[in-house]
Amino acid sequence: MQKWGGFVLVLVSFMGTGKYSRVKYYLGSKDNYFETSFVSRALGEFFNPDKWLVITTEEGMKNLESLKREAQDEKIQAIKISIPREERDVWEILDKLNDNLEQGDEVILDITHAFRHIPFLSFVIMTYLQVARGIKIRGIYYGAYESRDGDYVPIFDLSDALVFSEWIYSARDLKDYGRNEGISSIMKEWQNQMYARESKPSMRYTKKYANMLERISRGIYLNQIRDVMKYAYNLSKLSPDVKEELEKYFKPLTLLYRDFTIFEKFGCEDCYDKLSKETLRKQLLIAEYQTGIGLLGESLENLREWIVNFVFYLSNFDNSLWLERENRIEVEKGITGMAMEKRGEKIEKNGVYYYLRSNVDEIERKSGVNLITLWNLITSKRNLIAHSGMSKDSLNLEELKNSTKSILKDCSTLIKYLEDWK
Repeated sequence: MQKWGGFVLVLVSFMGTGKYSRVKYYLGSKDNYFETSFVSRALGEFFNPDKWLVITTEEGMKNLESLKREAQDEKIQAIKISIPREERDVWEILDKLNDNLEQGDEVILDITHAFRHIPFLSFVIMTYLQVARGIKIRGIYYGAYESRDGDYVPIFDLSDALVFSEWIYSARDLKDYGRNEGISSIMKEWQNQMYARESKPSMRYTKKYANMLERISRGIYLNQIRDVMKYAYNLSKLSPDVKEELEKYFKPLTLLYRDFTIFEKFGCEDCYDKLSKETLRKQLLIAEYQTGIGLLGESLENLREWIVNFVFYLSNFDNSLWLERENRIEVEKGITGMAMEKRGEKIEKNGVYYYLRSNVDEIERKSGVNLITLWNLITSKRNLIAHSGMSKDSLNLEELKNSTKSILKDCSTLIKYLEDWK
């Protein structure tokens, strides 16, 4: 079988029951035409596919036989279906296309001669197979007989519809999972196209904004919390200019603008280097967001570090030294020492331990939250994930989710009383 650059090119077309006139179908310009009664025949000449699938019903077989006689092409393969009236009929089309396509195939989809709603269903099915099977839709074409000029009939290239399917995936990733890579790529590509078309580019901020969205997403998933705060703050400063650019040059993305601005609430001008109440508040907001999109492990790891920051802020440490590893280890030792003492274990006491020993009861009295119990809960749940399940304790996802939400609630309570202790 002939292959286009290592992949198989498959023409997928439909055959209805109508009476098709012989005309000159052209693609691009009228000089590039082929005279036939069937659009798929013209596309077969234009693209020379390795494989040719024609989907039809029992009623459409007569037209299919006419196509076979005209084309004299042994590659034509009939796929008979029922007219889709209910869900199982849709699965029939999916199953038959899946059976006749291989991973890596590239498809030319002709939606011209099809019964009413079948073109819509076929596009949705092919889009699904593109993701599920690694099949690529190379182009979508429609022979617009109603737009004919004498004997000449244009074939419209509708491949831009594929762009919208990519937008759908990217928008879903953004809204449901906080993944900005797809939508960022679309924004950057759009600005690149604007640059290529204009001598004096009018879009100046969108690409920079897209890069920040991508870094925020990466920071949320890799728990680079300070990066998230920094880029979210920078994002908020660019937002008005980007909103104006999108409304003027890329209006479809304005529908997602509100979703972009959600990340601005994580922004903090001084939080990258400075530990403050605002740092703690923003860090907690990020942990809440991580929990909401299902990043429970990342959220628990973040919350563990939040407790360290909280105690660091409360104690007499120099807050400018909060990122020094040896200082953070000292804070962890102090918290862990309190937890070990509660279990009757031998401990090494340090300044943080003595601070907590003097203040932990007062913290609980005012807030209703026992800091050491909270630390134990966070570390036990976090360890279930951090050690890849290498433990006799099994992971109950629903219980873990509820525990994480409970931890977040207690941390939020601690912040409310922070000024009373500081």
